[in-house]
Amino acid sequence: MKSLRRTILLLTASLAVGCQKGPVDIGDPKVGAALTDYVGTWSGYAEAYSFNPSGSDRLRLVIDPSGGGTVEYGDGPLIPTATDPTAGYPPDYQARYGEWDFAGITDVTEGFRYPLHDAQIDSGRLRFGIFPKDLFAQWCALQTPVAVAGDDWTGRQPGYSCVHEDWRNWRGTDGGIPTECDQLSCCWSFKAPDDTVSGMDCARAYVCKAEVGCVCTAASCSVGAPAPGQQPLNQYPVYFDTVVATGATRLDGTMVIAGTTAGAPATRINVRLQRN
Repeated sequence: MKSLRRTILLLTASLAVGCQKGPVDIGDPKVGAALTDYVGTWSGYAEAYSFNPSGSDRLRLVIDPSGGGTVEYGDGPLIPTATDPTAGYPPDYQARYGEWDFAGITDVTEGFRYPLHDAQIDSGRLRFGIFPKDLFAQWCALQTPVAVAGDDWTGRQPGYSCVHEDWRNWRGTDGGIPTECDQLSCCWSFKAPDDTVSGMDCARAYVCKAEVGCVCTAASCSVGAPAPGQQPLNQYPVYFDTVVATGATRLDGTMVIAGTTAGAPATRINVRLQRN
């Protein structure tokens, strides 16, 4: 009889607990489901990949509570702030991108803290985009817009640039080339209709190409960075898809770098980061 009473009491207590109103504590929510799980400073590396010009594989990621932050690649020193609109940028342009390379500018390089774009939590993963042209944002803002005419041969549309409508690579000497280009590898441009010719740093000419660097209007020049939510993350030239491990001390995932030419496959790199 005592055993029966004890059983009844236990069942009654269990039912009382089960009928309590309000949420039941089932433990901590899944790690990585909230942006706060990712806030902080992370350091690590990109597997089997190296960043120019040093060849380092190092990565540093900083995320703040609003989803802002930066990614820094490699071990190189920070690139100096742009101050001279007539000089090419960065100062060691050729070491980073090659002498005549346009497409490489759309890749990331060492010495700059690239801002995060559209950081968001999706199915327990942190995803964000990187816009490589952000490197040139300060330099482009220093430029003075120049009206350019259309060109049927190149398909160029009328608009604005930060150099005149025609610029060309030049080596050697020529009586019609500006003296600053004599016996140097440099670029020069002419201004129609009087064909006034001027020499310039080739890095300046390259970054002024709208499809590569600066985008100009009648009022100013910029890099044309997308506004928040303007484009899907997987359409950024570089984007990250990562997940934080249990304990929120490790961050693993993938960095995707889009192909630099039409139809070229993207490069997918595993990234491994540790919370500092």
